[in-house]
Amino acid sequence: MTNVLSPIPNGFVASIEILEKLPKDVLDRMISSALGALLETPQAFPVEEALKVLCNAGLEHFTQAQLQSGYSALEFIFRTAAARRCAPEKLSEGLRSFVAEEDLLTSVTKSWAHAAPLLSEGKSSISSQLLPQVRDIQWRLGASVRPPCSQQPHPGGDAQPAAAPFVGLKFECLAPDATTSAEDVRVHLAEFKDFAKEIQALARAMDTM
Repeated sequence: MTNVLSPIPNGFVASIEILEKLPKDVLDRMISSALGALLETPQAFPVEEALKVLCNAGLEHFTQAQLQSGYSALEFIFRTAAARRCAPEKLSEGLRSFVAEEDLLTSVTKSWAHAAPLLSEGKSSISSQLLPQVRDIQWRLGASVRPPCSQQPHPGGDAQPAAAPFVGLKFECLAPDATTSAEDVRVHLAEFKDFAKEIQALARAMDTM
């Protein structure tokens, strides 16, 4: 029978192993932050603060990358559970294929049991959370060559191709089932400048909130 969490992203098992080694207070904070995104009560996970807590507990071998990896695994678990409307028992069954520590399994399952009713009752706009999330945006400046026939004759006699500048955008998106896709978009330079102005205006508006 297919696991409810399949397909799992690369590095998921290693991330679970990290979560299994975390003390309960740090794990609970991480779970709360991951669920907060779904419940529209964002609680950014304080990685630096968690590292200090771990260091004070004699667990200084943890790194920022490891904590972020564990947090991403929890995000994947809860987003997948929400997308597939998993009952806590079903999620627990799926997690048993990857989780060896009973404490971690219990913490994740109980937290989901408390959050799932809030999502199903419509107390959170979960539909918006199930849309693909943009994880990365890359851009490049390029120039396309117009056909010579569309240009005015060059003083030298032959028509010379002109370069039309454009901006290429590549969006890396993460779907609720943890599959990734890439979308390439090309826009004229003037369109990109207008888009950049709108983003700047949005940023200024958010600064006043």
